[in-house]
Amino acid sequence: MNMQPAAVSFLPSYQYFLPLMQILECPRTGGHLTLSAFEDVLALLSPRQVSQIPDGTSAFLVSAEAKVAYPIRGLICSFLSSEEIHIDGKIPSGTVTRDDEIKRSVKRFYDDHGWQPNEAGIYHDTADHSDIDCGAYRLYEIETNLALLKNLMQGEFMLDAASGAIAMAEYLSYSWFFKHRVCVDLSYTALQQASQKLGTSGFYVLADICRLPFRADVFDGIVSGYTIQHIPYEQQETAVAELYRVLRPGKCANIVTAVGEQWFRAFSLKVWHVFRKPRCLPFPEGKRLYIAAHKRKWWYQVGKRLGANVHAKSFRLLAKREFEILFRNSHRIMYLIHAVETIFPKVSAWFAALLWVELKKPATPPRL
Repeated sequence: MNMQPAAVSFLPSYQYFLPLMQILECPRTGGHLTLSAFEDVLALLSPRQVSQIPDGTSAFLVSAEAKVAYPIRGLICSFLSSEEIHIDGKIPSGTVTRDDEIKRSVKRFYDDHGWQPNEAGIYHDTADHSDIDCGAYRLYEIETNLALLKNLMQGEFMLDAASGAIAMAEYLSYSWFFKHRVCVDLSYTALQQASQKLGTSGFYVLADICRLPFRADVFDGIVSGYTIQHIPYEQQETAVAELYRVLRPGKCANIVTAVGEQWFRAFSLKVWHVFRKPRCLPFPEGKRLYIAAHKRKWWYQVGKRLGANVHAKSFRLLAKREFEILFRNSHRIMYLIHAVETIFPKVSAWFAALLWVELKKPATPPRL
């Protein structure tokens, strides 16, 4: 284990972290955090604790109240409970729950597979779910991805919750009208890739979105794409509540998610599938990724409990392989589908493969 700080040339200046420090808080206590030098924290630790410091750590964010130090590796601040350093000498409980195992499996999937490039230099996650041949479906993706910009037009801080590696070029546009973009992900590999694209114009936080290390009401815009569905089923409402908590009043959180299986949609696709005689192969075998998606009704129920104004509409009626199986590479069909989604957003949501859920936080609290 490396017990030395990262090279000074890789250590960002104190000034780089100042804007982020304005909105950070200890995820354990909600208290203040102090940016501390590597050597200052090292002097407080036992040899056993020193051996637990992640490789490449150059500094720490310290909570005096919780007596916990959160490591900083390059541009990435880690708030994962597995990487916390307890400067009071206490050893945290080693109990691992089923939900913990699910999160670890998702993290491993993206670290070891999803955000690793294939032989063509394309991320496996992108190759599995997006059109890399720039055909009709790729144009469909660009149209729908850029539609989110209507809710991301102004502000100081924008949260990209589960940013991944920012695999699509159009994803860069989400922070065009914001002063700071904060990328949060469970995957260290993803944040490394994201930092290569954004550099010091972004901030990078390794964290569980069920336990965000941010103060309430600080983000002027939020995007969370394909995230909630990979969180343990019982914790998904907690994750949505956390996103809503850090959203500034009067602003909107944009959540893109898979939809829970709907029998009438599945039946329609099977009937159409019989007549089309598809040329495409079924999903390739590979590593499994936990997914638990909800139907539209669940989102409205959660939004009501949070006090949010909720609008759920179709993000894409068809997933990549569904489109390829049914329509191959038809640009005309793509334009027709997108027109239907635009003109009839609520109706098309009933048949959508992917939902766009808008959670708008009222500018003033609702009357009791």
